[in-house]
Amino acid sequence: MDSGERSKFDSTARPGSVAYKTLGLVIGSAIIGSAVTVLFLRIAEGGAETFSTASLMGFFFMVVLATSATALALSAISLSRAAERTMNQKSREISEMQVQVATQAAKTMGLLEESALLVGEEIVKSVCERFDMFRDDIRTELPRREVIRTDVTEAVKQALSAIHVASSEKPVKERVEPSTAVVVEKPPPEKPEMSPEEAEEMADKKYGDFKDIVLLGIANYPGVIARKIGEGHYRTEGDELADGAFTIKHDSVAVCTFATGDVMESRFLGKTGDSFSDFLKSLFNELKKKHFTRVFFVFDGVLTNVSPYSKALNAFRSCIDAGTFAQFELFEGSPETVIPELTERVSQLMALEAEQEMDAPPLSFREQMLASGSEG
Repeated sequence: MDSGERSKFDSTARPGSVAYKTLGLVIGSAIIGSAVTVLFLRIAEGGAETFSTASLMGFFFMVVLATSATALALSAISLSRAAERTMNQKSREISEMQVQVATQAAKTMGLLEESALLVGEEIVKSVCERFDMFRDDIRTELPRREVIRTDVTEAVKQALSAIHVASSEKPVKERVEPSTAVVVEKPPPEKPEMSPEEAEEMADKKYGDFKDIVLLGIANYPGVIARKIGEGHYRTEGDELADGAFTIKHDSVAVCTFATGDVMESRFLGKTGDSFSDFLKSLFNELKKKHFTRVFFVFDGVLTNVSPYSKALNAFRSCIDAGTFAQFELFEGSPETVIPELTERVSQLMALEAEQEMDAPPLSFREQMLASGSEG
């Protein structure tokens, strides 16, 4: 509180204190006057009043006590009123400070909101300007779908050619340089017969390379989401059933690869052929549950009418409805034949809309089954 307010408080407190003193003097004068009046009347009546020293001292002592009590009471009243005025003054000051703080906080929040809006507008404007600058460049630099499809197909063909060249054997020639340089071609050495274990190992390696090429070829197609790439297992469910599980636009596709050689067929068919049949039933259940919407069977060779795979597929076809059977699609042949067909099929699925349906491409094993049905 400053000096001006202090002087104001003192000026308001002084008149009250003077009034209480005046009231005290009036009361004291009234008491003394009453006592003098009583004494005067007694004397006028002719009576003689005698006061002992102790009575006189007691009387004066009582007067002093009464005056002191009155003065103390008046002082207490004055102090209480002064305290009340002080408390009221402090309350008003606190209220004014609260109002000032609230007003300042509201102004600060308004400034912050305006600043945030300005910054947001500047950011949006900057992003829009940059997008407009680069939009035309992005449109011109993005390759078309046909270019991407051609690049993927060419890359797969080059990889297949490299594998084929690496696995092929080159003829060995020996040059003899006598006086007349004659080139003598050395006959190719006879290949030693392989043991069953070596034949199975070589067939397994060939199938592994074929499976990797098929799965990676699909996974590397732009827009395809690979959920699983690996080894499928018959006695499982979901994505674990297939070698590869992919999301192609609106389709969930299971890709199952198989080997057609005599060495590897028993691995996929089982001893009695029941394993492959049970596997087909498991895939049928996953289609019914809509975990998969299509199944790609990819064989590394061409199937024949007498192939155990064809027999199992024919038996399976007779047990299910035609609509579900249409969701199974077959690709067969060497990698040079299968990969372009798979690439083309994936591109067709990528081009489909959500409600659009496209018939599956004609499959050789379906034609064989139709032919065998007509013969019967």
